[in-house]
Amino acid sequence: MTLALFVRLFFVQTYYGWEESDYGNLAMVYGVWESGFTHYDMNHMPGYYFVGAILYTLVRSSIWAGIGVSVLSGMGALYLVGRFARTWSTSNAAMMVLLGLMVQPEFSLYSSSSLREPLYTLYVLLAFQSLVNRRVWTYGIWSALAFSVRFEAPLYMIPMVFI
Repeated sequence: MTLALFVRLFFVQTYYGWEESDYGNLAMVYGVWESGFTHYDMNHMPGYYFVGAILYTLVRSSIWAGIGVSVLSGMGALYLVGRFARTWSTSNAAMMVLLGLMVQPEFSLYSSSSLREPLYTLYVLLAFQSLVNRRVWTYGIWSALAFSVRFEAPLYMIPMVFI
């Protein structure tokens, strides 16, 4: 996991794939914080910006708040996938999964920028873990949080209940 964190921090400094949605996300994180958590751009789901604004309160930088949410969420998602692989397979298979995801382009680069997908992925994986552990109430909470980040969450969350 430490190596995966270093890979992501390396990409934070060297990844030049920032696009306008990254910069828009940074502005919206700051906007939520500046408004005292009362104003959200309703063209986007508010969950990522709320979490980013909480982190902004600590770091006072929208760049590090946005990236911090993505890096921490990406690491949490990587940890959960590793736990799933270890539970349902062997230690060697889990290590191979973790090594693959550590350098898989979308998984590593998204969690090295200020995109919303890592937080969404973490919430979806936590919802899945809740279902596996038969904790329906926490599944509902994680599902609602996933929806707060990406509007298409019900397309994944509702069918997941029937598995």
